[in-house]
Amino acid sequence: KIYRELFQTQEAFRTTIYSIGDGVITLDKTGHLVNLNPVASKLTGWKEKEAKGKSVEKVLQTIDKNSRTKIQIPVNQIIEDGSAIHETSQILLINRNKKEIFVSVTGSPIRNDEGTISGVVLVIRDQTEESIKQRLIEENERRFAAFMNNLPALVLIKDHELRPIYSNPHFNQFFPAEEWLGKKPEE
Repeated sequence: KIYRELFQTQEAFRTTIYSIGDGVITLDKTGHLVNLNPVASKLTGWKEKEAKGKSVEKVLQTIDKNSRTKIQIPVNQIIEDGSAIHETSQILLINRNKKEIFVSVTGSPIRNDEGTISGVVLVIRDQTEESIKQRLIEENERRFAAFMNNLPALVLIKDHELRPIYSNPHFNQFFPAEEWLGKKPEE
């Protein structure tokens, strides 16, 4: 009965981590890989069988997106003090095929029945699409600002309650923003 319950618990665990839409890596308390779900396998370029027992640094090679310096996921910190890491961003994952993928990483300790830390779970989220969308938004904002700044017409944009929220520089020459910004139409 105990073995059956243990098997069912392990199967529930495996089913859970292997069906999550983000990359999930579990490590033992020495920082060596125990599980690698299919999404993590795709992101890292490692098959679970090949990665088992390898150090997290070998499987999860990361650099800072901006400075391009090597980053170590603080697995030892999680193991030593039991603190979780929350959404580290600005990370490029260099997978086994040398492809760079923009990711965020979170991590938490795994505790046994006595509350002792027995390992770490890392969740890796592919942020490539979000990064592209953010870049497009920023590019569109720059274009909009350049267009509005050079437009000779007076432009005033209002919100859904008809409160002014934006004006171009030409409008501000005649009507300073501090006189109208955020005020109601009757004001």
